Amino acid sequence: MNVLQALNGLTKPVDGALTVQEWRDRALQAEAKLLRVASKGTALQAENERIRRNYQRQRPTDSQIVHRAQADVLLMYGLFLTGFETTRARCLDELGISKRRWNWAQSLAQLSGVHDGVDFYSLSMAEVITRLREGVAAAEEHPVLLRGYMPRNGGPVRTAGR
Repeated sequence: MNVLQALNGLTKPVDGALTVQEWRDRALQAEAKLLRVASKGTALQAENERIRRNYQRQRPTDSQIVHRAQADVLLMYGLFLTGFETTRARCLDELGISKRRWNWAQSLAQLSGVHDGVDFYSLSMAEVITRLREGVAAAEEHPVLLRGYMPRNGGPVRTAGR
């Protein structure tokens, strides 16, 4: 007994309902249909993997960067509220925020007016969220603003005059 017969309950022809030849024809048609569906499924899986791989290789859009930075700023602010420093090393260890994401988050926090380049301002969480939303809107409208706060050569942003 093959798999198709077991799935369809076609273990043997029923007397009077189908002739043996009709039963065999239907079984062959069902098996052919099952093979077509299986081959289409395999082809779709391969195409899906290719699309996912290509999508992951694409550079993120400015909007994606800004929204990821917004989430990172909120995490960093939570770390600040618990009494920890929000240094790049601490954020990497505690929050899993990479150097690049940390820089984007710092830029957004400064653009939003919740961070001075060294530490967060003492604001309520509601005020931070409100200012971040305004900063996100400004950064999405003019992405150059966010890049203006990015540190040069990987070092910290200087806030004091030279």
